[in-house]
Amino acid sequence: MASTLVSDALCRALKVNGYPNMEFSDILKRARIKSKKSVAECANLAGVNRDAWHKYERGERHPHVSDLPRIAAACGVTISRLFRPF
Repeated sequence: MASTLVSDALCRALKVNGYPNMEFSDILKRARIKSKKSVAECANLAGVNRDAWHKYERGERHPHVSDLPRIAAACGVTISRLFRPF
């Protein structure tokens, strides 16, 4: 079974919600900045490598869907908030 990356689910969700041009990387970065945490803090709280988090924010890599609960919690938002632009 192929792994489900956030990019697939997010693209479908954003298009359904009327935001076809919004990227997960933009939403994640805005969520982190709004939480007033550094990349290192969020990465540590989410249990991911700091370099991986940087790649998520730059759109060079997408997290696995199973990582979303920890990523959202690290930014102090719900998972559904990561699927709606700020």
